[in-house]
Amino acid sequence: MNQLRQIQVVLRSVLVPVTLRDASISTTEAFDMLRQRRRQHIIRYLTEVEGTATLRDLSEHLATVEGCGRKRIYIALYQNHLPKLADVGAVHYQRRSGVITATTTTRFLWLVLRGAKWILAE
Repeated sequence: MNQLRQIQVVLRSVLVPVTLRDASISTTEAFDMLRQRRRQHIIRYLTEVEGTATLRDLSEHLATVEGCGRKRIYIALYQNHLPKLADVGAVHYQRRSGVITATTTTRFLWLVLRGAKWILAE
């Protein structure tokens, strides 16, 4: 069984039933959102900063992590990543103020991501 399939089986059988009832996202949407490394960084950052950040702070953090220009990341977050995460309930994104807030689904995605990394480390 390949590693991705192993991750999906373990997460669906152990982790997902416990936490999915509180999250507003399907397992398919969860894996789709976590497929992009930048979205993984967004989920991790929101978890580490106790759930609230500004678009500016997040773009500066990602520029440091990814080694890219802040403005380029800011635009990608504003136009692509944050709206997609907000559409599935993974974050609450106030576009006008630039405030991003974690949701129960953010925490669920963080657990899925941590579980996947743990399985891959074995």
